[in-house]
Amino acid sequence: MFDLEILDKILSILSKTESNKLTEHEIGVYLRLDLISSLYINDFIIEKNLERLLEDNYIKEVTEDSHIEGFGTHPITRYLLTTHGYTFVKESGYISTYYFKLSIEKENRLLRKSQIELNRSTLSTNRNMSWLTFVIAVGTFIAGIYYLIQIYTFFYS
Repeated sequence: MFDLEILDKILSILSKTESNKLTEHEIGVYLRLDLISSLYINDFIIEKNLERLLEDNYIKEVTEDSHIEGFGTHPITRYLLTTHGYTFVKESGYISTYYFKLSIEKENRLLRKSQIELNRSTLSTNRNMSWLTFVIAVGTFIAGIYYLIQIYTFFYS
């Protein structure tokens, strides 16, 4: 659950920043500003969640050359929110999507349970109907024998 919150926070951070491009370190700084998440955030968690966002195509990596006087030019990787990621943040987010999937799974479980109960009820009704049909058949057979005896005694007595 906590990972979903971190994923949503990263997406909201990227959607709310003015430049919309942040490095992994800058994202970590924003996440550490939150008192609750600062207790659990480390570089590994941030890196792992950024990889998941990249796999889900909600963010993309942009490599830019940064020139620092006296140190030369170095590539810097920044993360940018994609349009798919922007609409995902505005519409639902990971937590809402997760709870929606849970509610669908719960509904499916309830449907399966009611289907099983319906099948049991149908089987029970079929057994009762088979028993009733057997009783009626035996009664008809006994009545048939009785009337055959009556007809026999009427004609041959």
